[in-house]
Amino acid sequence: MDKFRNPDPNQMFFLGFKEKEDDYEIADEKTGKVNKGHYHNFVVSLSEPYLPSEKARIGFMGQEANIYKVKAENIASVFGVQQGEFNPTAYADWFLQPVEVLYDKRGNLKSIKRINTSPTVTKIES
Repeated sequence: MDKFRNPDPNQMFFLGFKEKEDDYEIADEKTGKVNKGHYHNFVVSLSEPYLPSEKARIGFMGQEANIYKVKAENIASVFGVQQGEFNPTAYADWFLQPVEVLYDKRGNLKSIKRINTSPTVTKIES
């Protein structure tokens, strides 16, 4: 498979996501009060280059895998589609493909776009 050969270590790669939904109960250790609620999230995995300015780093090789939690109501906008049009199966061919990622000021995922790696063909006129 060509996508496993010579990946660019300076690009980010899409590893996948999982969808999780459940109820929760969290007890406050100080007050004993129990907070109950419900969550519905997507956990997105990306392979990212190591930061060149990372403090105290001696060396590195490869990339690091990072995960990001995105609330279900925001997942469509992260992938650039309209709310209600997000179809998880449409992203199966994104696995190990290069992506462009934008973050908000808090470091949360704002946008993921697949980078087109297809060779471009131009018409030569004589």
